[in-house]
Amino acid sequence: MNKYVTGIFVIILLLFISFSLITKSMRENIQHKWLKTKGTVLNAELYRTKLASNIPGYSLHEYKYLPRIHYSYSVNGSQYDNISISDDDELYQFNSKQEGAKFIGKYKKGSEITVFYKPFIHSKSALIVSNPSPTIRGLLSILTLILAIQIAIALVRESKLPAKKAVAKSAELQ
Repeated sequence: MNKYVTGIFVIILLLFISFSLITKSMRENIQHKWLKTKGTVLNAELYRTKLASNIPGYSLHEYKYLPRIHYSYSVNGSQYDNISISDDDELYQFNSKQEGAKFIGKYKKGSEITVFYKPFIHSKSALIVSNPSPTIRGLLSILTLILAIQIAIALVRESKLPAKKAVAKSAELQ
């Protein structure tokens, strides 16, 4: 009997942990969600920047090409403008002028574009957003839930074993 109480306690604990992790994961996904609207390109330019290193004995003079796309969009009647290309602008640095020019060539002045914006902060926007991958928290919640189910199944199977033994013993006696 004591084993079953412990098992039920473990199941309840695992279900609580799983529910907590799932809730946090859902909240995290809502925070990362982007809504979309139509916008207009106001200007698209490519800037060259020089990266230099002042480390003694090491000389680095490298150029990067950074796109700057100025666009405007409207949400619920309010007008916004921004230059954020993505939720991670570091991804949009190019080693050659040709690569950068090819990228900004997709954003001609006056063209209509899709703009992604945050549901609770309409001024935060990007032209390209990454899809959040399943988080560790989400995966842990699923594994915890599976473990709780397996423990429950094992307890149910074990609780049926003494009844089967008693039936078998009474059959042997007759």
